[in-house]
Amino acid sequence: MTNEKILEVLDFYDNYIRRKLITEKECFFSQNLALYNHILQMIPKMKQFISEGRWEKLMRWLGFIQGVFYTIRDFDLESLKNHNRQDIES
Repeated sequence: MTNEKILEVLDFYDNYIRRKLITEKECFFSQNLALYNHILQMIPKMKQFISEGRWEKLMRWLGFIQGVFYTIRDFDLESLKNHNRQDIES
């Protein structure tokens, strides 16, 4: 993945969560809310990792985020795989 693609994916996840928090606020389980808030706190740090060249940590954190989305059934595996593909926009 290129820096641009990672930034695109991170922005997509940030916007996805923020829209979901606004539109479905009353439907959330408290545990999901905590997970979403944690991801929102991770994203700016991940953008800093890109500028610092900390790729291994960045990829671990991206895997964690995608694992959360899969576990709480926001995205299926095929969608998550496509988020990372260079030739597909998130």
